[in-house]
Amino acid sequence: MSESLYEKLPMPDLSPDGRRQVRMTKWTRYGDAQAAWLAEHDLGAPPEVRARLHELVAGGAFGYHFEPENVLGSFSRWTTQRHGWTPDPELGILTENVLQGIWLGVEVFTQPGDGVVISTPIYPPFLDISPSTARRQVEWPMYRDDQGWHNDLDGLESLLAGDPGIRLMVLCHPHNPTGVVFTEAELARIVALATQHNVKIISDEIHGDLVHPGAKHIPMLTIPGAEACTVTLASGVKTFGFGGIKCAVAQTANENLLENLQSVSAKLLGGGANRMGAEATVAAWDNGQ
Repeated sequence: MSESLYEKLPMPDLSPDGRRQVRMTKWTRYGDAQAAWLAEHDLGAPPEVRARLHELVAGGAFGYHFEPENVLGSFSRWTTQRHGWTPDPELGILTENVLQGIWLGVEVFTQPGDGVVISTPIYPPFLDISPSTARRQVEWPMYRDDQGWHNDLDGLESLLAGDPGIRLMVLCHPHNPTGVVFTEAELARIVALATQHNVKIISDEIHGDLVHPGAKHIPMLTIPGAEACTVTLASGVKTFGFGGIKCAVAQTANENLLENLQSVSAKLLGGGANRMGAEATVAAWDNGQ
């Protein structure tokens, strides 16, 4: 992209009034009160993203478009640089967003009546899984002390041992809303328990780039044994601030799991990442910091 294009693009107004003028939900839903429930930063999208979208609009690029390899390759490069994990682009698919990936995993890995483990408290849409899919919600409560929130791994072991109908765990990693980042030891124990009880894992890692100084996000698929039971979901929309356009990745490290996802994705999803979302995501992951 040329420097002249950057120069032509006006800088966005990131003030509260500027955000209201472009009708950002976080700043308009409740008048002058800011919606703290909406996980969206106010830094604006990177200039590379804005420039790429400007090019697409100027060129009238609104037709059908399907180049998943571009997004999956970009994701692999980004996670290599950021997290030391290099997923195979040929073992992933695109979805519209992370929640769509969760519903896909529920459809693929469970049957009506099966148990789905959800850690609580949790991002509220996770709680829609049970009533909308006829699966059983099995709550795995976190606990809180003077040091903050913690994962109860002994409690998870008891849940899995006591309910052979559990077929899936849906993790939010890092956790939303508590901000807890799973340690390597915790992830290893979760994988071991999932393997022991023949349970699949959906790991929502959309906030993986956004951790406090001193904390480290460890991708679930870097844990030995996770490749046989885990699908990782990721997206650039939280990191780079473009949640209004759609693109996410469902990444595996296992051809069998990939085939499972592909077996129902087309008929179940009905739609996936759109052109603007895919192009914005590639521009962000290839150029953002």
